Amino acid sequence: MKLVTVFFDVEGKWGAPFKKVIETPETVSCILDILDRFGIKASFNTCGVLAQRCPDLIKELHNSGHEISSHGFKHENFSALRPYEIDYVLSLTEKAIQAITKEPVIGIRAPFSFCSKTLYRLIGNRGYRWASNRWAVREEQLYPPHGCKLNPRHVAAGLFCKARWLTYTKHIYKKDRILELPQMSTNDCGLLELTNPIQDSSEPFIRFALNALKDQFKASKTYFNLNFHEWLIGSGNRLNLLERILAHLSESDTRFVLPKQLVTVYGACGASTSSSRLSGVAWQRFQ
Repeated sequence: MKLVTVFFDVEGKWGAPFKKVIETPETVSCILDILDRFGIKASFNTCGVLAQRCPDLIKELHNSGHEISSHGFKHENFSALRPYEIDYVLSLTEKAIQAITKEPVIGIRAPFSFCSKTLYRLIGNRGYRWASNRWAVREEQLYPPHGCKLNPRHVAAGLFCKARWLTYTKHIYKKDRILELPQMSTNDCGLLELTNPIQDSSEPFIRFALNALKDQFKASKTYFNLNFHEWLIGSGNRLNLLERILAHLSESDTRFVLPKQLVTVYGACGASTSSSRLSGVAWQRFQ
């Protein structure tokens, strides 16, 4: 059995490149319809400003059993902020979400998947339990339908990606106080490119993205996650891609889990060493 987590970065016009055509409540509603059809609960990494602007949407997600995690307040670039500024942004986001869910925020997908020792120290001090920021460019991402595999630059980049993937941590692990859920699939922007939400993606791109995600799922071992942006996967014909990949995973020997469930099981097994794997004892609890 393989554990699967589904992530959606809910960032609206604050994180998307097409700010005037983003309709977050509508796209998330379409996503929810598909998740409900498969009985899947997901983690919605949410910008604090969206929680303030669309409280009913966040309440619906929470009441439906989905997890609400942090994605910055206005999708800030943490690399350009000082530690006290990051801490302030985290605080603002937590307050906006907690005002609706009445529960502490324990997880984060940092904007742009920012990852640093400073960030992990800050979120550890604030009581966060999990993060999903570690990622690596996959080789297939370099060869979209219009790409040329014979391009020398692509060949060199492909070799680099293969080498990078060999050393990439491909399992859940604990880094100090934080459970890291490394990204195991290329996100929708990486596979479909930055497509305007009011436009459909070409069928070659849809097939390319679907096959890439299937291959990445097959290559993973005991844990896998999907990583999407609400404004992209929830618009146009890309909803069909979401439905097709969820159907494929649902037909496999999988169990869909929320990050907070992984935290509960992992913590109950007493693992505390830096970079330790999800132990066999913890794994058995999901059987």
